[in-house]
Amino acid sequence: MGKWKKINNSEIFQGKLKKKSYFEGWYFKLVDETERNIIAIIPGIALDKKKNTSHSFIQFFDGISGKANYFKYAIEDFKAEETFFKIKIANSEFSENSIVLDINQFDQKITGELRLRNLIPWPKKFLNPGIMGFFTYLPFLQTYHGLVSMNHDISGYLRIGDKKITYDKGSKGYTEKDWGSSFPSSWIWMQSNHFSEYQMSFMLSIATIPMMGNKFTGFLAAIWRKGKFYNFATYTRARIRLIKIREKSAHIIIEDKKFRLIVNAYQDKATDLKAPSMGIMLGHCIESMTSRISLKLQDRTTNKIIFNDVGKNAGLEIMDNDELEI
Repeated sequence: MGKWKKINNSEIFQGKLKKKSYFEGWYFKLVDETERNIIAIIPGIALDKKKNTSHSFIQFFDGISGKANYFKYAIEDFKAEETFFKIKIANSEFSENSIVLDINQFDQKITGELRLRNLIPWPKKFLNPGIMGFFTYLPFLQTYHGLVSMNHDISGYLRIGDKKITYDKGSKGYTEKDWGSSFPSSWIWMQSNHFSEYQMSFMLSIATIPMMGNKFTGFLAAIWRKGKFYNFATYTRARIRLIKIREKSAHIIIEDKKFRLIVNAYQDKATDLKAPSMGIMLGHCIESMTSRISLKLQDRTTNKIIFNDVGKNAGLEIMDNDELEI
């Protein structure tokens, strides 16, 4: 597949195993119908500069217990299709529509077969191949972000040791990905698709973006609600009007010409996950999957409240080093 076609299909593996100081990872969030099991599965690759520690991996995060495991595999265990999204790490397989998990390491055995149906991908437009808009085409960015599915149904099972989780009607998932060399020096990320309105999903990312010797605060926010998409981002000329960050909370107001988006996020117990730094998984990412996000969208002209809702089972990372600013 040609380079440009790959870029326009960001869910596909974007890299090459010959690259140096490079990472690529997919984030599968799984919530069963009882909401007592909240899991993130993160398969990916980490390629260092000298290839001494390059490897593939599956990071498994139980959001309820807070327990995280990092399962490391040889880089040769990673296989990726060229023309569509399907990757294989040893005996586990991942695609847009399915997960087959077969992990047996360090006395940890995790297996499962899951089907992901009724996916809600981010719409693609000319010069806007994904959630990053035209920034996707810039070849020198530190990190790239893709939305694979904002919401979908899950069926199947996971078996974690002796525990079996069954995913039936009402189970919901979310899938995204990142690739590049490193995570930003400062960022906030949050996501929920468990609002009182069943057909609703939200994701927000704010980060310090290095560019040509300078830095700026870039952001993107995605909302899907009852079949309609709302997009607020640096490239849409939306603006952050307020950003107030505390250790366990973030308060943000974003505006464009039509709307005002008010976000209040509150972090629950969080876990230290591995994150990339120059392709090596030695960085840190403190994430909660049981947080809460208050979300209000208002029409700026009429002051009409379009929706005012609270998302639970929310993923939330607050990794600010006092760099994020309006």
